[in-house]
Amino acid sequence: MPRNIEYRHIWQTYLETNSMIQAKENHTHSFAGKDKWSKKRKANDYAFFVLIFSYLEGYINDQCQILIDKKRGNPNWKRKRLWDTLDKDITRLSFDRRLSLVTDRSKNIHRDIMEYYNKRCDLAHGTLSETVDVSVFIKHVQRYLKDLKV
Repeated sequence: MPRNIEYRHIWQTYLETNSMIQAKENHTHSFAGKDKWSKKRKANDYAFFVLIFSYLEGYINDQCQILIDKKRGNPNWKRKRLWDTLDKDITRLSFDRRLSLVTDRSKNIHRDIMEYYNKRCDLAHGTLSETVDVSVFIKHVQRYLKDLKV
């Protein structure tokens, strides 16, 4: 699956970038300098979080499209009529609806991905104040990729 290759490459790039920032922060002795590098590390975490989430969202979109195309291909109209009502451009569906097509709303995976989605939205609108642990997020994404097969 090509998206896994992207995640490994992104993860390696994140580790290298974070390591460089951490080294700069460690070699800075002033409070202002440490604060500057700490802010850069936080910005780096945010940037990689958004990048990784965008790949996850793309994967969810791909899985939705596969499911919808499969259901629309059913020759029995009674079984495909609901699927025919969905817009051909699945990105017009809300993220929650797309996620609900490939996960059970009552399961943790749905709740967890929606929490990450809400963090992504808060970050995009400048309202996220908490840090994002990219190392935890990437592990979750790798697990999601296995669980989101239709």
